[in-house]
Formats: sequence, C-alpha cells, structure tokens
Amino acid sequence: MKKIITILSVSLGLLAFAACSEKTETTPEYPAAESLSINQTALQLDGIGATATLSATVAPTTAAVTWASTNPAVATVFNGVVTGRGRGSCEVYAMAGDLKAYCAVTVGHEIPTSSLVVDPSELTVKAGETATLTVTALPEDHTDEPVYAWSSSDETVATVNGGVVTGVAAGTATIKVVTGTIEATCEVTVTSDAPTPTDNPYLVNLTTQYFPYDWASADATQDNITMEAWVKPSSFEGSNDNIYSIVGTEGIFLLRFEGSQLNLVYGGTKKSNGEYNEKKVTYSTNFSTGEWHHVAATYAKGGDVVLYVDGEQVGKNTAEDHGIELNGIGATWVLPFKFYVGVSSNNRYFKGSIADVRIWNKARTGEEIKADMRKAAPSTSGLMAYWRFNEGSGNTVKDYSGNGRDITANAALTWIEAERPF
Repeated sequence: MKKIITILSVSLGLLAFAACSEKTETTPEYPAAESLSINQTALQLDGIGATATLSATVAPTTAAVTWASTNPAVATVFNGVVTGRGRGSCEVYAMAGDLKAYCAVTVGHEIPTSSLVVDPSELTVKAGETATLTVTALPEDHTDEPVYAWSSSDETVATVNGGVVTGVAAGTATIKVVTGTIEATCEVTVTSDAPTPTDNPYLVNLTTQYFPYDWASADATQDNITMEAWVKPSSFEGSNDNIYSIVGTEGIFLLRFEGSQLNLVYGGTKKSNGEYNEKKVTYSTNFSTGEWHHVAATYAKGGDVVLYVDGEQVGKNTAEDHGIELNGIGATWVLPFKFYVGVSSNNRYFKGSIADVRIWNKARTGEEIKADMRKAAPSTSGLMAYWRFNEGSGNTVKDYSGNGRDITANAALTWIEAERPF
C-alpha cells in the first residue's frame, strides 16, 4: 500500500511539472503615449484640505498616466485628486512617458493689502540725529508682498531712506510711505540745539580780513540756495579789479559790489576746463558808503536767480540746470575758488562792516526774505549757517544755526562798539 501511494505522488508531481513547463509568464506592456492633456490649466482651492479632481486625456488611451506636484507642501495629487496642504501656489502635472501636462494650483484666495500703518505716526528728532519708522500692511493675513516707497515733504527739514528718518534742520515735514495707491504718513518735527542769537552792540570792521569755510560733502552742492547779509561799505576804492566781494564762491555764486553797484555773479554753462561761463544779475543803483543795506540772492536749479535789496526784488535771471558747488571747482587765482565771507579769489576784499550773514538750502521767496531780514529765528527751516558778527573780540564768529559752522578770520579782526540798526 505504501508503494502504491509513493508512485501516485511521483506521478502527480511529474504532471504538475509538465503543466508548468508548458505555461509562459508575461509582464503587461503599455504603449508609448503620443499626446497628453488635462482638463484644467489653473485651479483654485479654497484652503487647506480642499480637494478638486483633474482628469487626463492620453492617446492611445491604454498609455499609463501618473501624477505629481512641484510642491507637496502646498498641494498633493493622487490619481488626479488635488488636495490643498498649505497656502500658496504650485503646479501639479500628469505624466505619460516623456510627456507632461501642467495645472497651476493656488491654495487659499489672494488677500491684498488694504491699508498701511506707520509707527510712530508722530516723531520728534534733533537735527543730525536719526529715528526709524516701521510700516505694517493690513490685514495681517494679506497674501501680497507690498513694495514700499518713502518720501519727505521737505528734505531741507528731514530726509527718509527705507524708513530711517534723518533730521536736517529745525522745522516740520511729513514722511510718507506708499505701496500702489495706498499710503500712510508720519508728522516729523525736527528740533535744533541752536544757541540764542545775542544782541551784543559790536560791529566788525573789515579791510583785508576774510573768512574761509569748507562745507561738508553732504552740503557742498545745493540745487537751491539763498545767501543774504547786512552790509555797510566804508570804501569802494583800493580793492583788486574794483570788486568788493561780500559772500559766496568765485565763478559759482557770489554776491559782490562792482564799484558801488551790487551784482550777483553765478555760473552759466560749464566750460571744457571745468569752470563756468559767467552770468550776472545787476542792480544798477550806486550804493553809498556808511549806510546799512540788506542784500540777498536766491537760486533755484532750472528756475530763477533773483537779487534783492532791503527785501525788494531788484533783478532776476534764469538759473542753469546745475547745482551750486559751494566749495568751488578747483580753480585758483590768488586764492582758491572756494567759499568765503569778505573776499573772493583775486583778493577782492570787502571794505566795511558786514553782519547777519545767512545761508539757506532753499530758494526763499521775497516775502520770506523781507519778513525776517532783520533777525531770523535759528529754528527756521533750511537755515544752514547764521553768522551775526557781533562777538566784540577774538577772530572767530559763531554760527547760530545750530549746525556748528563757526568761521575764523584769516587775520586779527577789528571790532567797533556801536549799536546795530537791525
């Protein structure tokens, strides 16, 4: 019996082997895709967890299609079902062989910036110091990336760069930040530690004394400027070329007497040697010695050049399309072409008393000049230097603008004790 069972088992095994030997096992093969597309090229999902289904059309229809996402942190896709995973944008795509078809997916609706808030909205800063403003875009869940543009309503008072405000001179200015059509502002007050001008009863008497000054690079070129002074000539004789210079820079912007007539000389077009062609505004009235007069000149780049006497406009011309280079242009006669009070480059000395010399980084109006020609407040916007010339001793004249621009004479000064009529 045992022998019969063994023979039967072997026979069955041989039959099974024979059956397996006759069967060939094969792996399914898909044809190469010839075209591929999906039913949507853009898809908006309301938020995380939201789904939508894409379908792919492939030819031949038996070609295999798979799906993928360029950023699974934003959206995933499985068999065409797209699921939002995080706010943002990405692409999902179908693949068939070497072919791909894309759909742009955005998860969460775009929320644009609707308003801006600047902190602080009011600011007080000293001249020469800085403070930083911050801007917040609202609503807090905005999805855009606003680009900010900053500006100042008066850069002679305060400037701004990327939210950093710098006080320039005493006064007020509005700092504005803008993105698109949306804006916000900060009201800035700039204070100065300027000393209070004194009323000492002294005058300086100039013969061959003068005051040089080198302006810092940040102030050396001004597109708009005003220079003014009180003058009491004692002589219109004996100076080189019969010219008596009050204040300014030779060949650039200079208030001076030619004989006894007041002139403003300023640079016109620039020559090949770097100097400027001379232009003038002339007041053809002869001044008398021993009399006080207030003289002023303004320059607005690309605008007007105006000459004033005792607060009244007496001459006008057209300004050039260049700024005023206070430190000169490198030329030298007897003295360098630079800024002086009381002389210009060819030893053209002013003879007499000079007082209340003021330099402004703005082209002041006739009304402004007339309103404070007798004494300006040091806190007035745009005042760069204010020399009263009433020290009574020594060779240094104090700057009352608060900018620390004291000037020192080239030689010992002669002081006269006398009442000042202004």
